[in-house]
Amino acid sequence: MTDYSLADKADAVTAHFGGRDLIFKLDRDKIPYIEDHLGEPLQVRWRKIMAGTARVAEVQEVVELAAPAGLGIKQPKDDIEVFRIKMARMGGAIPQSGRTRTWVGKVFAENPPARYAVLAQGIIAACLTGIPPGPAAHFDEREKADEEPADD
Repeated sequence: MTDYSLADKADAVTAHFGGRDLIFKLDRDKIPYIEDHLGEPLQVRWRKIMAGTARVAEVQEVVELAAPAGLGIKQPKDDIEVFRIKMARMGGAIPQSGRTRTWVGKVFAENPPARYAVLAQGIIAACLTGIPPGPAAHFDEREKADEEPADD
């Protein structure tokens, strides 16, 4: 087993997603605001995704928050932004799932969304603990998932 120091760990996931090469990252300094936005601790969301009990919208929300600017949801940076999001949801301005029509949302709608659970897991792990650089820190939607049938 390779031992990685924190300095050797990646805090982001590179991905081929929606036909583009992108970097997905949740900013560690925004974790309290991200958790308020999600309505649960990141570890809880991570466990739900790992267990296969997360809704597609919950997986999508993680990917949207970590997406590059303009492609997903802007990461909240303070309590005021989190409060505005919560008020908008209560007022019906944002769907209860928290989803807005983003580019990431369109990718989820056009493709089998379960494959992106692995990306969301990696994004959260990279934020909370760091992940080994290299293949572990990369996601490619062109690769077949283990559960997908082979093309004959």
